[in-house]
Amino acid sequence: ATAGDSGKFDFIQSISVAHQTAVEQLDHTVVGILGSGTMTIVKSSGGTFETGSSANLTVVASINRSDDAMNLEAPMLAVDSAGDKLFMVLRRNTGTSDVGGGGEGRAEFTGGTGKYAGVTARCPYTVDFLEGGQAIVQGNSCEWQKP
Repeated sequence: ATAGDSGKFDFIQSISVAHQTAVEQLDHTVVGILGSGTMTIVKSSGGTFETGSSANLTVVASINRSDDAMNLEAPMLAVDSAGDKLFMVLRRNTGTSDVGGGGEGRAEFTGGTGKYAGVTARCPYTVDFLEGGQAIVQGNSCEWQKP
């Protein structure tokens, strides 16, 4: 991206949960999740995020869950075929992480290396959990910019 670039994109992620551990506490449970998968740009106004481009994804998520609340934070690293890295965090405090469940949250892209250096973006996302530890994440109208 060149200085002053901006645009919009939609993405889809397919994530496989490799490991999940829960630790019970007095009034809440903390769940740690390790996963990997892919992220594909499915729509773009052009520029840094090209329609059809894909990247490998690594995920480390933490869920803090009580009887009346859920707080998820999932830092992610996407690495494309050129080796450029894109850093992002998905957050949500609604929905579930059970099979057949999911919810809505906010995705924040916080820069990276190569063509993603200095790029920031924000957008809403939805996640659906499938059988076998699979999750599908869809982000829509992500507004990105590079100062």
